[in-house]
Amino acid sequence: MAAARGCLASPGSGASDWEVGMGRRGRVVLRRIEDRVRRGICFRKRLAGLEKKAEELAVLCDAHVGFVVLSCSDDDRLHHFAAPATYALSP
Repeated sequence: MAAARGCLASPGSGASDWEVGMGRRGRVVLRRIEDRVRRGICFRKRLAGLEKKAEELAVLCDAHVGFVVLSCSDDDRLHHFAAPATYALSP
């Protein structure tokens, strides 16, 4: 779980980024990650998590799920997901 925290808070920012609440993890103050490399890593991890949740939603609820994400990196890549796969977008 430490990797997820590193994705949300900037390195060396200390406990000031975390609000202690009822849960074990607390809440993080969301803000843009300034380091381009760390931002790209965080984007890929969160995109994978989003795809996993969308797949679970499609399977568990028999729903048609799809989304398109445009990454704001140097290459402006377009990422897409569709479930069930018969509705997949062509690249």
